[in-house]
Amino acid sequence: MTRKDRDDGGAGRRLPGKAFAGRLLVAGCILVLAGCDPLEYMERVAEESVAEKSAPERPAAPGSAAMRPAAQILEVMRGDLIEVAHDGSTAALHLAYICSPSLQSSALNARLDRQFEVPNEHLAVIATNAVRQVRRMTEGRKLELTAYKVTTNGEQRVQIDGDLVFSEGTTLANRLVSAGLALVVEDTPDTPQHLRDAEREAREAERGLWLNTLPLIRRFDVDSAFNVKVLRVDRDRVYQEGPGHEVKESHKVFEKQASISVGIRARKPLTRDYGGRMVYRFVVREEKGERVQEISAAPAQATGSDGKPLTRAQRNQMEKDRKAADDYNRASSGQAVSETSERGEITVPFTLVSRETNMVLLSDVFMYTESIKAGVNYNQGEAYIGYNLEVWVGTNIVYEHKHYR
Repeated sequence: MTRKDRDDGGAGRRLPGKAFAGRLLVAGCILVLAGCDPLEYMERVAEESVAEKSAPERPAAPGSAAMRPAAQILEVMRGDLIEVAHDGSTAALHLAYICSPSLQSSALNARLDRQFEVPNEHLAVIATNAVRQVRRMTEGRKLELTAYKVTTNGEQRVQIDGDLVFSEGTTLANRLVSAGLALVVEDTPDTPQHLRDAEREAREAERGLWLNTLPLIRRFDVDSAFNVKVLRVDRDRVYQEGPGHEVKESHKVFEKQASISVGIRARKPLTRDYGGRMVYRFVVREEKGERVQEISAAPAQATGSDGKPLTRAQRNQMEKDRKAADDYNRASSGQAVSETSERGEITVPFTLVSRETNMVLLSDVFMYTESIKAGVNYNQGEAYIGYNLEVWVGTNIVYEHKHYR
């Protein structure tokens, strides 16, 4: 080989180097124009490339989902358990944070039955509908797999806790929970808020698992009781004493308060909150000196116009005439001996959040006096003797009761 040939050959071998230098120069100019340092950029790219090759693959932690390629549905084993194909392999996908009834898992259904008293036949229907709905919603659809946690069992089978995302952004778990075909079981700070909202909406609408076949007026057992409590007694009001210190006139003053105790028990566990109200009135008897007219009754040895003692029949008739006259005089002046009335209607709203709820409705404190004068007992003041009560849930009245002593 001649020198010229070597030079030509050498020149020929150097051409690629010149071409690369030209390309590098063009790339550098582009980076400079873009405001980047070419050398710094190349060093960073090289470092990232090495890091990607050396760093082991880690599953995404809960709460920080990792987006993976589009997933293909292979088999729907349960509403919340699906076999999928992605990245050239198969995996068992469990929809995170939710649980759906199963036709195979008797333990799961038994827990749902204990917690919500959902009959097994209803759970079987929900389980079948959940599988059917997943197949219908995913058939022919392009879904992205969001993985929260990826593990491998002893049989080297990949298991994923995650979700499937539709093109419009909704998730499969959200759709199942919204339809009442699954419930949220992992109520932790990491549980997505949209799942909590979806379950609350399904409960309020009584869809799927939350269906209550009882009419609203038959879902609750309600009872009530009436009580009057003595708060304070003043026993020291003695106004007259006889020669032997016997009491001729005394008064005992009470401070009292009436109450209505109401108990509400749901016949089945509550799957949602129920708003309602209690509408009640206290029944009051107002006594203004009842039997006080007997104090001035005729003495036992009174005589008639003929000077002879009155017979018992005559004394009784005289007493009736006197009482009638006294009642007439009091009525004409607006002072009835005894008058029964109802206090103003009171409405108290409530929310049922548990299976058993107990409430106490209180009256105002009232004064009542029991007196004795010349051997005759009489009462003055207000006495709460009963109540009228209505219990409403939503727009339905579920209990109505009247009580009088």
